[in-house]
Amino acid sequence: MPRLPSYELPLTLNYLPEAKKELGKMDPYEAKAIINGLEEFAVTGTPRPKPLHGSFRKLSRLRFGSKRVIIELKGNLCKVLGVENRDKVYKR
Repeated sequence: MPRLPSYELPLTLNYLPEAKKELGKMDPYEAKAIINGLEEFAVTGTPRPKPLHGSFRKLSRLRFGSKRVIIELKGNLCKVLGVENRDKVYKR
């Protein structure tokens, strides 16, 4: 089973342009809930991210309702790579 990369709280969030674009296309209330959830994760470490498998093994995901947020954790940096519906997120 893949292990979660080590990270240090508090985290600095870094949104890639693709992630910002995907959040901009969403319903504003849903996007705000995801952003608030990511900010809480950066401070408290919850919700706990799940490591991904296969070719995505260096990445992790956070779940917010039907949306999945793909992140890369290194030290105290959390790169937000993408936000997508559950059924589409892993087909990139």
